Amino acid sequence: MPIYYTQTQTKTYNFDFQAYLESDVLKNAFGHLSFYPSWIKYWCDELNARDKVELEYARLNPNTNPVLKRYLIEKRKIEVFRHELITVAGKYIFQYDVDRLKNFVRQVSLQVQKIDTSTIFVDPNTKFSRNKINDNRLPILVRDFGTEYPFTCIDGNKRIHANLRLNKKKAIDAYVLNPEHSKHFFFRSLDHAFYILNYEIQMMSLEMSSSFDESKVLACTQMYQEENARV
Repeated sequence: MPIYYTQTQTKTYNFDFQAYLESDVLKNAFGHLSFYPSWIKYWCDELNARDKVELEYARLNPNTNPVLKRYLIEKRKIEVFRHELITVAGKYIFQYDVDRLKNFVRQVSLQVQKIDTSTIFVDPNTKFSRNKINDNRLPILVRDFGTEYPFTCIDGNKRIHANLRLNKKKAIDAYVLNPEHSKHFFFRSLDHAFYILNYEIQMMSLEMSSSFDESKVLACTQMYQEENARV
């Protein structure tokens, strides 16, 4: 039972990780692989363990959460981007730590990329703001997996929305964050693990499309990499 945070509360919702991993979509893609049952067990154990830790923290600390803690320290609204991933097993809620991402982008040297706007998920609830057309700050995008859009806009939804509506832009300049940056994305470790799972699923699918070698598909997995790191 994953959780998500508001400025004042911690809320829970239902999501069955095993049902997701055993869905017909993934079973049809990977069910023939000899390591498929072990792969399911690895990820169920990993995700459920993180979920349990976060639920226990919420139980022991019912009057606070990381968003509220930061708000009380910094005395300002904390920027959170909530992204709902619709899956065959239901809705999973990612919560991106926008402040942390913006700080990360300021501290590292990222090459600006030109991205086709049709490939970007822009929050459909974004309110139109005409003056954002003059805001020249570059949006921050993350590479996304398990969704129809390769990129999700984490910071700059109003800027992109204004450019799409007023300038009909087909492409924009943006900072793009990749899976190797993902430890900076989220408030919760469960979100990070589920993001990496979906990235892994895509890498496995790509490997299978170019090779029939099961060992190469296995090498894409966290399970394999952790086992070999201990050798």
